[in-house]
Amino acid sequence: MQIKILKFNRAMKKKGFVRDEDIPKDQNPRKGNPHPYIYFTYPDGKVCFHIRTFYSEKGYKTDLNKDDISSMSRELYFSSKGEFIRYIECSKKYEEYYSELVAQRKI
Repeated sequence: MQIKILKFNRAMKKKGFVRDEDIPKDQNPRKGNPHPYIYFTYPDGKVCFHIRTFYSEKGYKTDLNKDDISSMSRELYFSSKGEFIRYIECSKKYEEYYSELVAQRKI
């Protein structure tokens, strides 16, 4: 399974993640990094810098391949690659993911 980067970016933004470029420079620990990182945000909007992932941005027509998806799902503490795909495709809600992170003691 492949996922378009544009679809990935839109889904993650809708689901409580922010990109490096959306974080003020003085608060961003990864400023100047060539790879775009995305970070989880708490329900109050505060950025959680230890739950993050990145990808090589080769253009919006490029797909994330199965290896990218596997790596990202591990880095973001999803129980499986399928759960991560469900999250991107909007059949898994932010609240469910947040509850799982709390249960796993990741946040």
